[in-house]
Amino acid sequence: MKFLAVLLAVVVLVGGGAMFWYMHNQAASGDPLANLSTAKVERGDLILSVGTNGVVSSNKDVDIKVRASGEIIKLPVDVSQEVQEGQLLMQLDTKDQEPALKQAQAQVDADRARVTSAQLNAELAQMTLKTNEIRAKANLQSAQARANDAKSKAERTQVLFEKQLASQEDLETAQTASAQAASDVALAQASIAELDQQRVTVDVRKQDIETAKAALVQDQARLDLQQQAMDYTEVKSPISGTVSGLTVQIGNIVQSSISNVSGGTAVMTISDLSHIFVLASVDESDVGSVRLDQAVRITSDSFPGVDFTGKVVRIATKGVNASNVVTFEVKIEVTSSNKRLLRPVMTTNVEIIAAEKDNVLTIPMQAFTRKKVEQTADAGTAAPATAPAATEASAAGSGQRGGRALGGRPQWGTGIVVKPDGTEETRDVEVGMNDRVSYEVLPGSSLVEGDTVLLNKSTDSKWRNDSTGGRGGANQMMRGLGRR
Repeated sequence: MKFLAVLLAVVVLVGGGAMFWYMHNQAASGDPLANLSTAKVERGDLILSVGTNGVVSSNKDVDIKVRASGEIIKLPVDVSQEVQEGQLLMQLDTKDQEPALKQAQAQVDADRARVTSAQLNAELAQMTLKTNEIRAKANLQSAQARANDAKSKAERTQVLFEKQLASQEDLETAQTASAQAASDVALAQASIAELDQQRVTVDVRKQDIETAKAALVQDQARLDLQQQAMDYTEVKSPISGTVSGLTVQIGNIVQSSISNVSGGTAVMTISDLSHIFVLASVDESDVGSVRLDQAVRITSDSFPGVDFTGKVVRIATKGVNASNVVTFEVKIEVTSSNKRLLRPVMTTNVEIIAAEKDNVLTIPMQAFTRKKVEQTADAGTAAPATAPAATEASAAGSGQRGGRALGGRPQWGTGIVVKPDGTEETRDVEVGMNDRVSYEVLPGSSLVEGDTVLLNKSTDSKWRNDSTGGRGGANQMMRGLGRR
């Protein structure tokens, strides 16, 4: 019984397979297109892009170094915390700076007192000089008046003596008084001369003021340095941003980055995330397709399904050669509202949109055969010849390697339309841009939307081989994003 059951099952399976094969052949014989590789001429969007990888970068990173030495006693911030410009980041113990600061302050106070004293002494000397000048001039005038009077009396007494109207004693007394008055004039004149010495003294007192002021300036500079050293114990944020790195903690002793030969080490890093950038490395074969302000699509493995948008803001003038592969750095600013999701040093996938066309008539690249143009030697007329599009893929549509022609130059070729009855008809086609999958069918072509075109499998294989070849796989980087 078991043998009969197995035999019956085998017969059923064989019969079912035969019936399926027969029905499939019948269906194939009824559809002339069943054994052909075809596609439809249809409308869609073409996007030509440069694909590469990039690293997220902040707008600016500031490494914080401490200019003073000492023990950390306050550390009010932590990694990922946002800070404002001028906010306290770190406080050092000031016990080493305070004594020197007090000493410098005391010296400056003493200097200021000396300046004040010198100014008072100079004012006193100036006042004394002025008083002595007035007194000396008055004494001189008085002495000269007395001298003139005494001289006149002596002369009159001499006349009277000669007339024997005055005695010898009267004459001698008058002459003595005249001589004494003349001596008083000389003394008054000497006092006037002494005023020059007092003027020199006033100048010396003024110079003492300048000397005291110079000492004050010098000691004030020392005080400023000590105050600066004290201020350096408080580390404040130079910019508004986010703490992206922290290498110390409370209790650590740090060395001054000024006195340290090595320049000191960064105790923390503040990153300005107001602008987010992606630094992408673009192969030299593709960089010719990149332009400023081109739109960019960005994705990250950290956020599956999340898209970011950006634009090209800088293209490096000089490339970098690594293992004979030359790349150029392209700086991309992330402009989408979700840009803060990206964090510095994250890796991203970048698609730089080199060219884009919406709602255009398209055919697969495998369905297009390019017409080669040869010039005759005598008349210069064009003699068309045809060749598979894929054999010319490096010069068609997206153009030469890496898409240097961007949207691609218009070119004529042919496409084979398969009619419903299975017959084939070759039609002229003018194509423009391609996204390495499909061509844009330009107006004036013989193809219309809905036509069925024959795909050239050998061409497809050839195109794929060309696309995956070349230095560093550069041709793979230029690819279409497909129809949306």
